[in-house]
Amino acid sequence: MTDKKNLSSSKKNFKFNASELKKNLLNQGSAYGWPMGLWFIVFFIVPLVIIFVYSFMKKGLYGGVEADFSLIERTSPGLQR
Repeated sequence: MTDKKNLSSSKKNFKFNASELKKNLLNQGSAYGWPMGLWFIVFFIVPLVIIFVYSFMKKGLYGGVEADFSLIERTSPGLQR
């Protein structure tokens, strides 16, 4: 009988603060998420942007690229000059 009293009294003393728990879980999720976001940006987005920028550059004489942006390659896909 004393165990039931102790259990019921401990339930009364326990205060559940949902907003504080939610705030702690939100902070924990962002702490786990930023390294993945950083890797995603560095190894996916940045190379994709580089490829996109290079696709608008003009082909150089010896296989390189010239920094002259051109839309000629965009107007005739698949045709080599």
